[in-house]
Amino acid sequence: MESFKDLESRSQKEEKPNALPEALPSKDDLVILFEEKKKFSENADGKKNEENNFPIAEGEVFYPETDVGEILKAPKKERPQKLKEFKEKLAFQMEGLAGLQEEIIVAINKDPDAPIEDFFLKILQVGSKFGMNSEQKKFAAHILLEYEKKHKKIKEVRRRYPNDKDLFNAVFGRPSEGEVEVHEGPVTFYFRCQNFDDYTFIYSQKFLKKEEVSSIDKSVAGFSRGVSIKTSLIPGLEGSIIAENSGKFGYRFKKFSDFKRTHAHEKEHAFQNIFEAVDLKRFVSEKFIERSFRINLKEAQTDEKKERIVKKFLRQRRAGAENRAKNEIFSFFKGGGWTPEQILKILTDPRGSYNYLADDKLMMKLWFSDKVYGCYVGEFAPAAVDKVYGDEYKQLLKDAIGSFERLMNKGYSKDKAIALLIYKPLSSWGKTVSRVLKERS
Repeated sequence: MESFKDLESRSQKEEKPNALPEALPSKDDLVILFEEKKKFSENADGKKNEENNFPIAEGEVFYPETDVGEILKAPKKERPQKLKEFKEKLAFQMEGLAGLQEEIIVAINKDPDAPIEDFFLKILQVGSKFGMNSEQKKFAAHILLEYEKKHKKIKEVRRRYPNDKDLFNAVFGRPSEGEVEVHEGPVTFYFRCQNFDDYTFIYSQKFLKKEEVSSIDKSVAGFSRGVSIKTSLIPGLEGSIIAENSGKFGYRFKKFSDFKRTHAHEKEHAFQNIFEAVDLKRFVSEKFIERSFRINLKEAQTDEKKERIVKKFLRQRRAGAENRAKNEIFSFFKGGGWTPEQILKILTDPRGSYNYLADDKLMMKLWFSDKVYGCYVGEFAPAAVDKVYGDEYKQLLKDAIGSFERLMNKGYSKDKAIALLIYKPLSSWGKTVSRVLKERS
């Protein structure tokens, strides 16, 4: 059987794939499925379903990137109509696949131990109605395989440590000082810590260096109800650990609204971690960004051009913070109980733990205060940092939060809204939501 790497290489050389298998193969052959040739000849002409008037016929395959290129190659007179049809198809596919993702997450929560072949078969069946292409199927398979790996690890570790206190000791390298209650999810361990030192130990991740928590650690952790961390002493549990500051609520493990809200907020991060793990196109590497910045800055002849280059570089660096903020927006809305104004305030508080640009803002100002790659940019760089990391970032978050709220006000469930936006950068949320709502109406 071809390796996955060979399959990926081959798929890049082939014509536009339009695979849709009639049967689901074994899990070992899962990836081969995506490169098979389409077997639905009755839909090969790509006509709309006249009865339902859907933009994409069932069995038709829609490649947004390729179709854009074809529009540009078309005669000028034909472009407006082709562009209109493209937008209809794009909105139809985006909304359909968002709904599909929502269904799969619900199905996973309902039956976490179901074979991933069952989930994948549903993806193929429903996805064919929305023009799901081979790259999207491949991406979905990667997510399911990542889920299966994470779920098996959770089950394996829990079998080894059925006692909650023993599990705490194994995961964090020391016994808990107070009462601990652990809830096992499909891809998470949710530690409810009655003792604040135990919670702070997890929140600060001091277990990684076997250090004791400090007064500063406690001060920072005290503002939070819960936390989702991406590290672990047990390989394979990265991104699966959630902790709740139970003592903050003044109760002893009683289930009520605050618990449910915190649990939903942090559990949302766990599913996002799985999507992130296979999102290979999320960011350009930092080395490539810095290399391009260095070359462009040296070639710039005027301060005006240097300033544009500096701002572009800062926006590229800001992408990591934007992605983390995006996940927090999802989690705050999913957990409930927060207004858009409160979410924005939390994400932009200069002293808050959710302001992911605070440290980098200071570092960039210090860096730009001297010559950068032989160029002096100190006259305009500090103001550029304040603008890109300050007002511009805040407005970006405000617009994104408002876009999510628009979907909610139009009747979208939280899960469907998340599925619709999860692969979109914050800067495109407004356009995405407007397009989908326009086509929906």
